[in-house]
Amino acid sequence: MEGAVRIAIAALLTMAPAFGQYLGLKPEVEPLANPAAKPEAHHRIQSDPLTLLRNLLGSSTDERRRAYRALRWDQDDETSPPADVRLYATNLDSDSDLEYILMIRGTSEAAAYVFDKDSEGWWQIGQFYCSWHCVADQAERLIELREIVWYGRKDIIVREQGGGTGLAETTLSIYRMYDGRLYHIFQTVEDRYDAPIGGSGTVTQHRQFEFPESDPNSGKFLVVHYRKLSEPDTGNGNGKVRETHSCTVYRWDAARFTFAEDVAAVNKLCAQPAK
Repeated sequence: MEGAVRIAIAALLTMAPAFGQYLGLKPEVEPLANPAAKPEAHHRIQSDPLTLLRNLLGSSTDERRRAYRALRWDQDDETSPPADVRLYATNLDSDSDLEYILMIRGTSEAAAYVFDKDSEGWWQIGQFYCSWHCVADQAERLIELREIVWYGRKDIIVREQGGGTGLAETTLSIYRMYDGRLYHIFQTVEDRYDAPIGGSGTVTQHRQFEFPESDPNSGKFLVVHYRKLSEPDTGNGNGKVRETHSCTVYRWDAARFTFAEDVAAVNKLCAQPAK
């Protein structure tokens, strides 16, 4: 039964590009840009994503070891099967071929790998990791695919956790493809909890994101509602809870290939601050 499931997955993924073309999905052509950020590191891979998936799911420890090493998965035991592995075929750029994202979760860490194909073969164009307190729920939130700039084309939202004693923080980044490379187009702190040892209380920060509908003439926007809650140490019997709100708007800058702050759009798009 397990073999049949793997074969079905392989057949579905093999048919995915033709299926998308059959539906007539023709993404807009990306205008020429001079990206403000440098592209993410990339390197050629010898195995295609589907072969990597088969090897990770297979019973051969040698094939699993080769797959881990091809992905540069750093773990002590290169023969153990992953706790969870998934392969997504989706459209990340303006050509008709689909790109692939391979997600792997081990016992205490997870990773997502992004692949693109050109005339010479496959490239790994991005990789993201979850390692700090990477329980299952955090691993599930490592990446999110969303049509932010154009319909029919996904951008990648990445959430990475970090912290230490009395501190926990989630950084949210957005990545988008251009000319075969992956670019970092936005970053902010989504959540932060700060309770310093010997401090006078705790500070909690949260940003909520909105992607408002817009017509072609007005552009694409990202609205970020910010909330900060400062709570004093209840043991001292004094002090007040302080809560502040703000709202920032970012407009998609196609020429620089990034989201840039747009102060002029605040009054229109921040009329109802998120709670």
